[in-house]
Amino acid sequence: MLMSKYVDMKSMWKQKQFVPDANATLRFTYGFIKGYSPNDGEWNKPFTTLKGVVEKEDGVEYELMKEIKDLYA
Repeated sequence: MLMSKYVDMKSMWKQKQFVPDANATLRFTYGFIKGYSPNDGEWNKPFTTLKGVVEKEDGVEYELMKEIKDLYA
């Protein structure tokens, strides 16, 4: 309960939304890594290539560093 009050006060002090840290807790995630099919006849692999990363860039929400674009070129 005290932590939630601390996070609220920190948010008010910084005057913006932020993601609080994980306060040094150990996180463990497990599961299967597999592709998926969002549409009929479409299959997305569970891995991304540099080509896919470059194609995703729109310059607004997703922008790559110049060095990455240079390496791709």
